[in-house]
Amino acid sequence: MGALDSFEALQAWADATVEHRERLNGRGECTLGTLAGELSTADERSIRLRRQEPRG
Repeated sequence: MGALDSFEALQAWADATVEHRERLNGRGECTLGTLAGELSTADERSIRLRRQEPRG
């Protein structure tokens, strides 16, 4: 896989990740979840949003 330097490249990576998980029948580490976790702790806006009260 090449560089993730565009939304199209990110979409292609995400599609490939989902296809890989489907081949494994959902077993193993969730790459998308891991990425989301990494981004949510690195991005100040995400950190502020997580600190807000949950919407009901």
